[in-house]
Amino acid sequence: IGTRRTVASLNVALDRLRTTNASARRRNRQIAGIDAVGRTLAADGPKPSSLQAVMNLLTGPFGYSHGSIYLGEALGGSPNELRMGAQHGYDVPIPVFDGTMGVIGRVIRTGQPALVADVHADPDYIGAASGLRSEVCAPLIAGDELLGIVNVGSDRDVLDEHDLEIIRLVAERLASALTLARERRRLAERAQFFQLVINFGAVVNSTLDGRILHDKIVAGLTEVVHADVAVLTLLDRKDGTYRLAAFSGDDQVRVPRSRDPARRRRRRPGDPRSGARPRSRVRPSQLSGGHSRGPGSERDGQPGRAADPRPGGGRRH
Repeated sequence: IGTRRTVASLNVALDRLRTTNASARRRNRQIAGIDAVGRTLAADGPKPSSLQAVMNLLTGPFGYSHGSIYLGEALGGSPNELRMGAQHGYDVPIPVFDGTMGVIGRVIRTGQPALVADVHADPDYIGAASGLRSEVCAPLIAGDELLGIVNVGSDRDVLDEHDLEIIRLVAERLASALTLARERRRLAERAQFFQLVINFGAVVNSTLDGRILHDKIVAGLTEVVHADVAVLTLLDRKDGTYRLAAFSGDDQVRVPRSRDPARRRRRRPGDPRSGARPRSRVRPSQLSGGHSRGPGSERDGQPGRAADPRPGGGRRH
């Protein structure tokens, strides 16, 4: 009897070991699939095809009947406004979550994963799918930034801590892939900008002909700063005005002539527009102590007369 019991116990332990090994192998295959999709996300960014590939894994090899992915900045939203990137199984998908409703909204607010064994017992649950029984939602976090969420549900089984652990691991992989994709995009944008600057410098230095150079400057500027219109004005030092040298754009722009501000301030003393006091003039009467007056001067209200240039003022002796 004891031998039979020992054999039976060994058989039970062996079955459990087989089950555990099978689960571990299945989990390894699932994680390998997520890593493969993560590499695609990191290389191509959060394209609809990449996000749908993640969803196909979650609802295929992972065995979940429902799933959804919401992202913030990557889809034009924000950490407080996540937009749907992919979904499967929902009757009425919710396009945007802002953190004010639903289990997903709670995860957005708290930044913590949520395991809902019975969705009908959770006051935050929003019925977007008929027949859904359990739900797991995990945030995609990079540092302190919320990038999005991944959400799965089941209409058959009750999800448990094992499912929560799997989805948290999936969320970590996806967050890393999205962060890498964003950094690659930023580096590519910076490299493109630097190349535009280099090209602009080469164009500017390619000629000394002012007529050709001016047109090339405005054409190059619209490429570097992504502008629709570029206008180049040059100072004419002869009269202190700025004149239109070149223009690039679809519409004609009239640039009024404007004087050099420095030249505006350089006005002659005595000019009433300059605000400077005029220089004082010395009268002949001030030099002679008031005994003689200049030509055409007036005294006591009488018209003045011209001084006689002869010695003695032309008086008779």
